[in-house]
Amino acid sequence: MLIMFCYDGSTQSKNALDTALELFKGAGVAVMLFHVIEGSMGSSSESEGLFKETLAERRKMMDAVGTELTSKGIEVDIIIAQGDPRTMISEACERKRPDVVVVGKRGLGTVQGIMLGSVSAYLTRHLTCAPLMII
Repeated sequence: MLIMFCYDGSTQSKNALDTALELFKGAGVAVMLFHVIEGSMGSSSESEGLFKETLAERRKMMDAVGTELTSKGIEVDIIIAQGDPRTMISEACERKRPDVVVVGKRGLGTVQGIMLGSVSAYLTRHLTCAPLMII
């Protein structure tokens, strides 16, 4: 079973990862950690340097999570994309065909937390595979 985790390093995405791994424990899962760096950072050399720095930081974060999962015997593939998260996640699902896509809730307060974030809401309507929103 291939599980795609939309992971941004937030408490919510860490909780979603832990919860889903517990839920699918013993199911022989392989994990695709997917992270999106949003938007353009411009075309100047300064912006390019900032993007490379951001990419290196995000790669380090994703590699640390991947190493932790690998140490537990879980096969891990890490993908970092740049663009709109809704588009990038949808395209990755089309190409990689995961069985389940796991997304954590946004970091909102109690009342706002009842509603899904815009990315989560979009994914529930447009993904070709099963979305699992962990709130």
